[in-house]
Amino acid sequence: MNNGSQPMRYLEQQHCSKQWRLVIDSLSSVLATLEPAQKQLLMQRTGEEMARSLRLDVQPSLAALNKFLNDFWYELDWGYVDIGLKQDKLYLEHYHTPVPYGRCDSHAYVALSLLLEGFYSAVLEQQGGDATAKVMFMQSGNPMIFEYKNQEQA
Repeated sequence: MNNGSQPMRYLEQQHCSKQWRLVIDSLSSVLATLEPAQKQLLMQRTGEEMARSLRLDVQPSLAALNKFLNDFWYELDWGYVDIGLKQDKLYLEHYHTPVPYGRCDSHAYVALSLLLEGFYSAVLEQQGGDATAKVMFMQSGNPMIFEYKNQEQA
């Protein structure tokens, strides 16, 4: 007999190694207690550090950058990104982010959106983007939608 919690328990156990479950649960609890500005800074800086660890060379095109990032996300099982221009604005659509239970209303979802803001902002700066421009979370769901824009316009 399959009850409603069994599929979720399976996913949690299979997609998070047991040596990290307590750490991740504890970190999630701590993040939930932080002031929004503290949480934002911590998660964005974590994303920036992830981007720096890539040692990403300047890519010859947006398509090449997109491919490089999707290869990276594939290795981490973190979904994929589609980067493109819409109405003269650069948008990033990140699909299948590993949010626990796929819940867009969870603390983990908010934390991951902040992490991705920092990650993509740092990547685009590494590619020659304006240091005053940042990637900003715009819309929840699947995909998470981000826009790259100057902070003064935010």
